[in-house]
Amino acid sequence: MATILITTLSENTIPCVQLIKEMKDEIDDYFFVTTKEIEYYGSRTWIGDTLGIDTTHFGIVEAFLWDSVSETLDKQDFSKYDRIIVNIKCGTKVMFASTYYYFLMKYPQTEFIYIYQINKIYRWKLTPDRFSDFEEVKIFSKKLSLSEYLAANGVSVVQSEPIDYPFEMSEKIFKAYCRLENEQFAREKEIIRLKRNKVLSGDEFDTVKPYLDFLGFVPEEDGKLSKKETKFLSGEWFEQYVGFKIKQELGLSDEDILIGAEVGKNTYKYSKNDPMALVGAVAELETSDNEMDVMFVYNDEFYSIECKTSIIDANTGKIFLGETIYKSDSLQYRFGIQPHTAIMTLSDISECAKTDGIFDKNKVRNLNGIINRANISFIKLVDKKIILNTPRLFDTINPSWR
Repeated sequence: MATILITTLSENTIPCVQLIKEMKDEIDDYFFVTTKEIEYYGSRTWIGDTLGIDTTHFGIVEAFLWDSVSETLDKQDFSKYDRIIVNIKCGTKVMFASTYYYFLMKYPQTEFIYIYQINKIYRWKLTPDRFSDFEEVKIFSKKLSLSEYLAANGVSVVQSEPIDYPFEMSEKIFKAYCRLENEQFAREKEIIRLKRNKVLSGDEFDTVKPYLDFLGFVPEEDGKLSKKETKFLSGEWFEQYVGFKIKQELGLSDEDILIGAEVGKNTYKYSKNDPMALVGAVAELETSDNEMDVMFVYNDEFYSIECKTSIIDANTGKIFLGETIYKSDSLQYRFGIQPHTAIMTLSDISECAKTDGIFDKNKVRNLNGIINRANISFIKLVDKKIILNTPRLFDTINPSWR
């Protein structure tokens, strides 16, 4: 019994990858309804690369012309298949409607699938004279790994050097850090921050030594901090703490989460005058120095977290939050239609934003403007007070509409 899956394509590849992974054992052939614009974007190639399937059987249509879809489908022989399944989640409304109508009229035995939520299937069984209600709701049994999710969005990853220190050290620093008063060891922390990825020794080491003693951190070499140690103490420990806590809370595997990685978007070389030249196109990685602190997939949804021990310069009072929001906002488009983005800090944002807080009125207005920008960009801000008063770290970033 030969089975074919027909898929309408858009920039949103995740519903297509989910369904194919779920039904891969049942499918013999694939056909994709695509457009020139989607071919340039790379969706079809990313799907094939992610799941190891043949995606060379496809038709390019005009996204907003009904007849273009039916004429393209007419060139194919679908009568040889005993079972036809059509995934009409993606594509334009014209692609959706015309593909549905074409198969409804010519192959009334067709099964139509629409993925209503990120991890549910609504399966429709239709007849020419009746549009049935949703007949079946099915939860996907096969979850996407982080690497599959990223690959499906054309994202390549270069893993940073693993953190050598055990999680217990990061947990110890976190507990000590949260006990510090606002100004205690501010100068010492700033010296280490400015020496990130550099050796710290001499008078500067003598200055930060009381802070190291408070943390119980013993350098590998007396009288100096190595590049690895300044990187860890200036904030890498917080990335490790956040990543490991969420991994424990959600029971994630190593395939589901990454701590510290550089990301780049895959592009494809092709002739714009000949979309068919895209068949077998070779992916090329964009140059990228965008490092992500924590990335993970949970229930087929993508989360990224930027971790900042402080968003305020202890000496100048300069606010770093705006730069972090700009980076997070500019990277969101890489990770699909609905990525969940958060910034975690051990600064007390709520206190800083008060008119009678530690900032003057101009800086308060500036900070409130930055916070509004984060809200507009759907970036969740999680500060020290929220972290300390929420039982699970994941609950601080889980979307409120769930």
